[in-house]
Amino acid sequence: MIPFFKDFGLYNIDIDYIKYLNSIEPEVRYDESRNYTKKPFLGILFPMEEKKYFVPLTSAKPKHKTWDLSSKEHYLITGIVHKKDIRPTAVIRSYDEKTGIGTEILAVLDLKKMFPVIEGKYHKIIFTDEVDINYRSLLIKEYLFCVAIKKDILAKAKALYDGQMNSGVIYKFCCNFKLLEEASNQYQSVYKIIQQKTSK
Repeated sequence: MIPFFKDFGLYNIDIDYIKYLNSIEPEVRYDESRNYTKKPFLGILFPMEEKKYFVPLTSAKPKHKTWDLSSKEHYLITGIVHKKDIRPTAVIRSYDEKTGIGTEILAVLDLKKMFPVIEGKYHKIIFTDEVDINYRSLLIKEYLFCVAIKKDILAKAKALYDGQMNSGVIYKFCCNFKLLEEASNQYQSVYKIIQQKTSK
């Protein structure tokens, strides 16, 4: 049985931690030019070998229009959009000329890029703290979409994790979970030492 946690939600992750993991496993995406203080991650927050995993939400791109709505490795996060509300940069998967209603791809939940995060290096996004109304609205839409399919997300994440850990096979473009767990353990050891020194 897959446990459900109240902390399932959207989070920001400290940039230094993401940068560190990227230096160990390049499949953990990090880009110097990107503002990671604004990049949301879905916190699964259930133990897989006592680790809490987070899944990146990737911005929608035109190539995603040809993707299946879901697979064992991803979900397209979609929403209904009316003609008058379609932004120039919107990625529209389908559109009905008669009704003027379409389906917009808001983001992609990329399960194969999930990675473990240690305590103290993630912070839950508080929607009401976001001053940009449009961005706040987007975050809420993404969150509600994920909550609606929470059971499926957790099951697929667990299956992906168990499949790799049990077989030792790491598929193309997928994070190496064992390597990342070892890296996070090393980081945590150093992080604890730093905390102890600063608390004195």
